Amino acid sequence: MRYFLVLSILALTILGVSLQMPVHAQALKKTQISEAEKATFAFLKLSKAKPDYKSWIRASKEYQNASKEERLKIEELETHRLKWGFKEFSFEEDFLKITTNVQLQMKEKNEKGTAMLIFHFPHQDEDYIPYFPYAHAGLWISLLVQDLPQFARLKLTEEQYVHIKKFLPNENEIYDGKITMRVRPVTADSTAPFKLDGVDQWLMMGDVAFLKCTTSDPQTKQEKDLWEYYAPWYLTETENFLLDELESKK
Repeated sequence: MRYFLVLSILALTILGVSLQMPVHAQALKKTQISEAEKATFAFLKLSKAKPDYKSWIRASKEYQNASKEERLKIEELETHRLKWGFKEFSFEEDFLKITTNVQLQMKEKNEKGTAMLIFHFPHQDEDYIPYFPYAHAGLWISLLVQDLPQFARLKLTEEQYVHIKKFLPNENEIYDGKITMRVRPVTADSTAPFKLDGVDQWLMMGDVAFLKCTTSDPQTKQEKDLWEYYAPWYLTETENFLLDELESKK
């Protein structure tokens, strides 16, 4: 719960700053960089390679469907946006966002008194390791979350067990759920692409910064959080300071 308090404080602080933000800064914040573009930026920066903005832009449907006059404007605006996005991309802040369906099962307490929550991916073996593809301008990048398997069989605290039991009451039943992640790219293999599902894809590895597991409440059909995880390095200096302050007041 302390994380929710920290994030609430930060949200109010950010809101206060944004209300005082000049118009040109507000407009700059509207510059949109897609998840596929962020993944591409990450791969290129990890590989120490340069972006080919012109080929990216000319491969887009917007450019191909435009008139000659419109293409000049599109190329100018898109070059500016992409250059800005690549320059501003930060591995410390721009985590890749992933939400995917999983199947959940609660394992009741064993002889040591430990219960476990298991998740695996639909229509796959339990030891399946997923990859998350990103396609941008003909370039396919496959992200592997290298520490994801350690969360697939989660030992529960008593508090977690009591909470999750409300939504996954039967041990032998499989429940639908979701995991939401923020992933930090850490390495890239630019030597040669791998053939995955019949497509040449460049491999990139990432670490979990944040992971949340949810399911649908059988009564209300609303999405309910089961548990969440924050990597120690995911929190900013401000968040760490606020957490330290909260801990000192306990």
